[in-house]
Amino acid sequence: MKSLLSLNLPKELIPSAKVDELPEETWSGSVVFLFVRDHILLIKRSESMPSHSGQIAFVGGHKLAQETPWATAKREFEEETGLSSEKLMFIGLLDMVKTASQSLISPNLCYFDMDPQLFIKSVKSNGEWSEAILLPFESLQNLKLWTSAKSLRRGSENLILFYPIMRGCYISYSGDNEKDHLLWGATAKMIWNFFNFYTIGDL
Repeated sequence: MKSLLSLNLPKELIPSAKVDELPEETWSGSVVFLFVRDHILLIKRSESMPSHSGQIAFVGGHKLAQETPWATAKREFEEETGLSSEKLMFIGLLDMVKTASQSLISPNLCYFDMDPQLFIKSVKSNGEWSEAILLPFESLQNLKLWTSAKSLRRGSENLILFYPIMRGCYISYSGDNEKDHLLWGATAKMIWNFFNFYTIGDL
């Protein structure tokens, strides 16, 4: 298996012993922050979805009763990709991120050892997404492409991050990688937090 250290992941980043200790009321959903070798899996949510329609996101969803974040992540991965979660290598929990609706989402950092081209041909949509893309991790590290804006909501100031996913730079489920996409919101925040804490240092 390709070394995770080649992705600048820290040696001490191992499966969290605290995954079952999170109070049930503190989080409402879980996502799979997935490396497929040196690419990151993102989906474009279907326009018919009742929330976050058309947005670029991670695979994931709401927790069920008594589930841990990792249990939710595995279930959602199987439901949304049609693949078994047995080959998902759980690395650890990242910092939770609050969505615009004030829901706390738990990102589960994972690794899947499969050729990216083969992986993208193997996934199947359950209808919740219309496109899946594999974006090279290296391209996300171009900090010059990241922008931000401030939002005033309920008396507090929030930073919203944006990253343009440019045509031709990703692997597409549909085979059409000639479209531009915009990564923003909670998903962009999770990636930025990952850079800030594990990869680049104090941004």
